[in-house]
Amino acid sequence: MNRLNKEIIYLIISVISAIVLPISLGASSKDISYFTFNSNLVWLPFWILVLCLPFYGIIQITKLTDKIPIKLWIGLLINLISFVLILRFFSIEVYAI
Repeated sequence: MNRLNKEIIYLIISVISAIVLPISLGASSKDISYFTFNSNLVWLPFWILVLCLPFYGIIQITKLTDKIPIKLWIGLLINLISFVLILRFFSIEVYAI
């Protein structure tokens, strides 16, 4: 798979996760708890996507130093906005130094 296909797939997954995010905000399903943190079963794939996709984007951006990967930057920006929305929805405070 060439580089352009990876960039397009990353951007598509980022956009899909951002589109489905507001739908999941209103969805209700079975509650699960892990590490004293209660959540719905709907949120498990979003936690995986939101935590893993930005790291993948950062790694790909640092590997591609010959050209500016605009699609990866757009996907990373979408993922970070989704990350902030999920943090605000679950009332998780990230303390700044």
